Amino acid sequence: MVNGPGDMIITPDCLFEGERFEKFTELATAAKADGSLIVAQITHPGRQVRESVSPTSVSASAVQLDQRTAWTFGKPHAATRAEMKKIVDEFAYAAEYLEKAGFDGIELHGAHGYLIAQFLSRTTNKRTDEYGVQTTENRMRFLSDIVRGVKARVSPNSSVEFQEGGVTPDEAREVCETLEKLGLDFVELSGGTYEELGLKFERESTKIREGFFLKFA
Repeated sequence: MVNGPGDMIITPDCLFEGERFEKFTELATAAKADGSLIVAQITHPGRQVRESVSPTSVSASAVQLDQRTAWTFGKPHAATRAEMKKIVDEFAYAAEYLEKAGFDGIELHGAHGYLIAQFLSRTTNKRTDEYGVQTTENRMRFLSDIVRGVKARVSPNSSVEFQEGGVTPDEAREVCETLEKLGLDFVELSGGTYEELGLKFERESTKIREGFFLKFA
């Protein structure tokens, strides 16, 4: 699902040919012209889709986003199993699409309050099924489904990055250990949501370190 105007969209309706695919190929080719790699970030906003874009949204649970920005957001509904399966398939398709277009890897955006983070966070995940927050394994189940779905569709040497947010340092370590077992290549730490960006110096010690996420790292 698109987050806002200007987002680059890939859905299973997008073919591995035609103008859209050619534009993604041109982007990858230009980015790599001087020897660089290009890694695409794939995200689903979940409840953080602007109401002007879509009045309905899906999340881990039906938890309304606290309106602290100039944008408004509709109240989400808890994802059904069929919806989760569809979203997992869409992540996997987007990964294959980008690989075929010449991208070197993908990044699964799991921070900043987007859908993957909504399953990881107790704030937005109120589920009582196996996707709930009772254990880290349960909270990671949706992400794990996406990782397995992606790996089933791309070549073995493709990389997937996960941006983690919304959990404690101990839980972050457990998440990273699980992701390593799933075969991910690296983790990028980030944090903050539309409700609380988290990018400000609350304490003098943080300012001295010059690192917002050093403790997590």
